[in-house]
Amino acid sequence: MDEDNKVNKDKKFSIKELIYNKRYRSILILFFYAIVFIVLISLLNSNRSNVGDKSNNYSVLEGFDLIYNNNFAYKYTVTLDDKIIVYDGKKNNNREVLLVSDSVNEKSYYINGNDVFIKEDNNYIKSNKPYFVFDFFDTKIIEALMRRCNTQNEEYYIDNQSLNDVLSDYDRKVDSGKNNVLIEYRNNYITKISFDLSNYVKITTNDYDNVTITLEYYDFNLIDEIDDLL
Repeated sequence: MDEDNKVNKDKKFSIKELIYNKRYRSILILFFYAIVFIVLISLLNSNRSNVGDKSNNYSVLEGFDLIYNNNFAYKYTVTLDDKIIVYDGKKNNNREVLLVSDSVNEKSYYINGNDVFIKEDNNYIKSNKPYFVFDFFDTKIIEALMRRCNTQNEEYYIDNQSLNDVLSDYDRKVDSGKNNVLIEYRNNYITKISFDLSNYVKITTNDYDNVTITLEYYDFNLIDEIDDLL
């Protein structure tokens, strides 16, 4: 009995036995397909994890979560032909402080909800939001524009009609010109949105030929509560 156990223990299967034995061949086939299935699943998961790094593969509203939180610092840059206006600001819930500057002027603003104030002689007086083309301080408007984004040749754009539907107070038919949109993000979160609105402004105003608006977001959830400056 001990000798039989020893024989069985020492017995080794040859590759030939594995191939021609129906039972083992079936096990090998199942094992092969299991490996293929695991590799495919791994590749799919890898592609999903990289979605936030390829703007042509993801819904434009994915990664918008941190902007929704209304706690971030920002740098907005508006280019009107040769004129450049820079907005450096901080936002915490419904309060914002920002510095608006161009090559000549520099102005400080304080925003509390729908109320906007500009600083003059160390006092804040009622004012209007210092935006061009559309209210890019309003997260809801940005969201509405992002929902209207289309893609072609791996690039995003918004047509004039969609822009008009979001930004205009009245309905009208406009030409079908396209306005390019560039979206950048880090760690699956949107950090930069650039709108080239040159085609749109040409049908709404004769003031400028080329208009770009770039919105950069950073320091998410790191902005301390902003004091009421009034």
